Amino acid sequence: MSAPKLRLIKNGWDGEFDGLCGSPALAVGGFDGEFDGICGSPAPAVGGFEVLLKEVEKSIVYGGLAESITSLGVVSSAAGAGATTFSIWVWGLVILIGGLLIFCQNLRELKNEQYQWNEESRYQKLLGRRENFPLHASLAVISFLFFGLLPPIIYGFSFRESDNKNLKLEAVLGASLICITLLAIAKCHVNKSSPKSYIKTILYYMSTGVAVSCVSYLVGELIKNFVEKLGWFDSTSTISISSIYRDA
Repeated sequence: MSAPKLRLIKNGWDGEFDGLCGSPALAVGGFDGEFDGICGSPAPAVGGFEVLLKEVEKSIVYGGLAESITSLGVVSSAAGAGATTFSIWVWGLVILIGGLLIFCQNLRELKNEQYQWNEESRYQKLLGRRENFPLHASLAVISFLFFGLLPPIIYGFSFRESDNKNLKLEAVLGASLICITLLAIAKCHVNKSSPKSYIKTILYYMSTGVAVSCVSYLVGELIKNFVEKLGWFDSTSTISISSIYRDA
């Protein structure tokens, strides 16, 4: 007589395996321990709604955290190069659309990544259960677009009357740091980090955002000064067709 099958649903793993009631379960899908139940009866999903909320948080963090820092750097570099407000707004949108295509490709590769059945996959660690991929992808893309659009929108529509570049950058930096802090807190929450890790993670991402913004602004300004010194795009050095005909 074959041993009865027990069904276990825990930590994202759902399946059946052979065993005896009360016997220790093998390490499967991140679960290792004993459980009580009736042989052959399905075990209820453990913390199903909490697991789903955790996956929602993971998806938002995955799509928004890195893009929030990247978009801040793009706006800062364009402002440092002396671009107009309209140009910065358009440039931010163009970079965002290009980045979205790469992001979707990376998301697809992450889903199709091979992994060992007895190990936690990178997809499960970053997003959750693979069967919820449509939910993960939708939330991650929405988060990517939302946090990626904030810096160029804030720069374009803040202080419109004075059009003060410094004030605009301060507003963008302040809003971006708030978003980065919230996303870093969410990252710590889903990873069940200790209070000390909370502080370290938040400070790490905030300092990264500030550093990216400052370095991007300085690089943009240096490139602008270098190009102006070479006179590559100096309108005074160009000769119009009408002046050629006039001199002739």
